[in-house]
Amino acid sequence: MTTEIKARAIIKKEDGLTLIDMAVLLMVVGLMIAPFAHTYHIERKNRELNETVGSQNKLWEAVESFYFENGFYPCPSNPTLGPGDANFGQENRLAPIAPATQGLCATDVGNPDLPNPGDTVYWGAIPHSALKIDYNQTIDEHNFKLTYNVSAALTMQATYDSDAGQITTWEYLPDAQGACTEFGVDAPFITNRVHVVFVSHGEDGSGAYSLAGDQIRQCELDNQPAADNENCDRDDTFILPNCLKTDNVQTTNHYDDLIARDSVRTEAPARMWDGAPDPNNTVSNAGLIGVGNEDPQHEIDVIGNILSDDDENDPEKRGRVHSTIYCDTAGENCFRPSIIAGNDPRMLCEGSGGMGGIALGEARCQNTLPVEPAACPSGTFARGFDEQGNLLCE
Repeated sequence: MTTEIKARAIIKKEDGLTLIDMAVLLMVVGLMIAPFAHTYHIERKNRELNETVGSQNKLWEAVESFYFENGFYPCPSNPTLGPGDANFGQENRLAPIAPATQGLCATDVGNPDLPNPGDTVYWGAIPHSALKIDYNQTIDEHNFKLTYNVSAALTMQATYDSDAGQITTWEYLPDAQGACTEFGVDAPFITNRVHVVFVSHGEDGSGAYSLAGDQIRQCELDNQPAADNENCDRDDTFILPNCLKTDNVQTTNHYDDLIARDSVRTEAPARMWDGAPDPNNTVSNAGLIGVGNEDPQHEIDVIGNILSDDDENDPEKRGRVHSTIYCDTAGENCFRPSIIAGNDPRMLCEGSGGMGGIALGEARCQNTLPVEPAACPSGTFARGFDEQGNLLCE
């Protein structure tokens, strides 16, 4: 009897792992996975941040297109509206009051029919419908709506002025040792006259709205001067995240917002290239590009001369202008380069005829006359030949 009990105990012990064995195994696996999980988390966050930065830069391009079409920036849309609501993604602009021909932007979300004419900055959601973009482009990596903040004077054609930007940005730059600076302690780099700022309100969602139009979290104004609150208090000052000491708790240093530096502009959109452009910046998304021309009518519209020259240090780089056809400024009287420089049969005059000119893309051939050697009397000069080929002098 005793022998049977011992045998059964041995069999049960060899059947599987004990709870202690399982705990040790899970701990070992966890220690092995932890570094990879941390790396994956960092890579995922970086990817999400890059996507949000890219979205903000594309939003600026959409605002540029709106400006080129209208001559001013759009009003923000009402952030409390979601898909399916009337006016979702539309400009939150009121009807004009005579004699004005354009209405003010509405800023009071609680009562959108009562604007505050004294506001210098309007805020709200991205007016994706007015910008002709999909609303998914206005959502950050946390699925919160990006906030659109625009200088009030720049939303009206009558008051638009490139120097009338009313937004100020603070940017905390590295100190002399390369260490990041601290909000409320170190002095920021200040940029004035900013036109537009797009804000992603971070993982905590302070001041942000969901796609459905619900506020994620109220701006913690009572916790001022927390850095994170400066971008949701609806004033004219915003903080950029360049090198700001931050933490993950609600303290003075708390900051998890994102503002793309390249989307912060202090000048009006322009289709005209700079007189001394960055040689690496040769691509424009403006559609029509003007060189010395603020109102281009073609893909590249130049007022002035175009110089194309050989590179003295590189014989492979020839000063050539490539085109399949050339026309006058009205887009008429066109001809192909092969007419001048190629072997085009339309440019050949057969028989005894000679070319008298070029018209309608081909040679104008004329009959030739034999001309005897002749000279004009002293004090006269040749002015042509008569029908018989005689020299005409005067």
